[in-house]
Formats: sequence, C-alpha cells, structure tokens
Amino acid sequence: MARDLPRPAAPVAAMTDFEKRHMDRFKGATFDWKDFQRDGQPFPAPNLRARPGQQLVVRPLPSKSDSEAVALTTADLRPASMVWHPNGRLIAFVADPDWRNELKYESPDLYTVNSDAVMTRLTNDGYVYSDLEFSPDGKYLAYARTFGTDMVIDQKLNHGGPRDLFVRAVDSGAGATPINLTANWDLEPGDARFSPDSKFMYFPAGIGGETHLFKVSVPGGAVTQLTKGPRRLTGFSYDATMTKVAYTASTHDSPGELYVANIDGTGEKQLTRVLSPFLDTIAFGKTDRLEWASKDGTKIEGWLTHPTPDTRPAAGATAPLIVFSHGGPHAATG
Repeated sequence: MARDLPRPAAPVAAMTDFEKRHMDRFKGATFDWKDFQRDGQPFPAPNLRARPGQQLVVRPLPSKSDSEAVALTTADLRPASMVWHPNGRLIAFVADPDWRNELKYESPDLYTVNSDAVMTRLTNDGYVYSDLEFSPDGKYLAYARTFGTDMVIDQKLNHGGPRDLFVRAVDSGAGATPINLTANWDLEPGDARFSPDSKFMYFPAGIGGETHLFKVSVPGGAVTQLTKGPRRLTGFSYDATMTKVAYTASTHDSPGELYVANIDGTGEKQLTRVLSPFLDTIAFGKTDRLEWASKDGTKIEGWLTHPTPDTRPAAGATAPLIVFSHGGPHAATG
C-alpha cells in the first residue's frame, strides 16, 4: 500500500506588527491565476503538488497494525498502479519523478522495488507508462506506453503518438530491451491481460465503430481479432482458466446485454435480456454506415441515423439534423 511520507512543519517566517495584524484579520484565501479551481474541489483549489510524497509499505497478513509495516521506498514520489511479481519479492509501479514541477505535464515512469527495499528506475524517456502486469511465469513485465505531452512539445510534433503494448524481461532489470507487441498494428490496445500460460495477452480495442477483443503472442507475433460483428463489446471479464470470456455487447439499435463466449470468440451465448421490456416501448431509426476518403486518402467513417418510421417527414419535407464530429482515432461512435 502507499502511505504519506512525514512532512516537517514549515518554518514560520518573521512578520512585522502590520503583517501580524493583517494575518489575524484576514479570513479569506490567496491564490494566483494558474489552476485556481478544479471541479469538485474547494475554492481555491488545493495545490496538488504541495501534497506529501508517498512511500510503498508492506505488512504481514493478517496484521492490521501500521507498526508492523515496512517501508520499501523513501523517495519523494507518489507510486501508483502497483503489481506484485509472482515470486512475492518484487513490486512494479509507476511514478512521476517531476510531479512537483508545475511547468511539466504528467509523465509517469516505470520502477521496481524488491523486498530488500532496493528500488530501480526502469525508464527515463518522456513516454507515459501505465497498465502494468507481470506474466504468470514471472519472465515478463507488460505495460502500455504512449507519448507524453512534454515529448510532443519538445519534438515540435503536430500530432500525438500511438498507445502500444510492450513486454520486457524481468531478469534484465533496467537494462532490458523492450519488445513492442503492437508495433505493426494500426490500432490502440486497451488494458491487457496475460493468459495463464504466459503465451498470450488479451485486450480490447476500438476499430471503426466497433470494439472487439484481440490477442497477441508473447514475446511477439501478429495481433489476432477474436470477436466479430458490427457492435461494441465492453466490460471484458475472464474465467480463472481464461477459456471463457464475458462481456456486454451493444449496437446502434440495441443497448448492451451480457454475453459469454469461448476465449477465441466462438460459441457465443446471450445471457440476459433485461432491456427487452424497455425496448418494447420505444423505436430506433435505421443507422447506415458511411465511408469516404479524406484529402490524403485516409479512410473516414461516419454513421447516419434516420428518423423512426413514425417521425419520418413526409415526402419533400425536411427534418432537423444533429451533427456530432469526433476526431477519432478509433471507435468514434457509441
């Protein structure tokens, strides 16, 4: 778990009599122009960069006493997304070493710390890291990597970057060579999950107006799409052996219901019809999928939802048009 580091009391600056009287009488708060308010936070907003750092601590179970907790880190970081190695002696996490610098955007790096409190920084390259998981056999650490905003600014790019899925050998420490599992795949993987035998990783991804389940072999190979059809699948949940997968599936004219299938997408069964009574009371208009080429030839997709039969205008009449523009890159309809 993460625990706040102790913070020494800030020294009190010497004040003149006038300053003392002013402080005694002043009941408001002072703030400057930057980040002066955040949704759901007190006004003025607290300075998130003034929070204490946090340390990773472990304690034996079933103990609930903080006195038995052992600190593994002491650096001025705020660790997040902690995952245990299968051997129980190594923890991987992400943390932004520049989290106190208000002139830098968030850029969490990869770290590990072992049970002897030896911490290793694995990355220092401006990318943003997330979605950590050790393979069940303990050989690999998997993670997602994307461009950091500061990287885009520093390189004067006019575009962002892909979100790719990587693995790196655990036993090589900071010297491991990362392997990009999705380097030759032109979509963006969602949160990934290892198969029990560590040979594959499964993850969702948006593709046009659809969202489906994919897999890729470890430590490399072609990405394979497992589920099919013009629909959006979400909420993937796997059984313990990862031979079955459950998910919700929705289309333009059918809100999500629960399904289960084999892990390869075959043998799909619908488990619920909880929305049937509601759907009997409403009507959906037909939705057409449109496709055209942009100026540089890039394929663009769009969807046109027609009025329902009972609201369709008479011949020669017009109807209001609602336009929703989305910059993509994928799965821009729901």
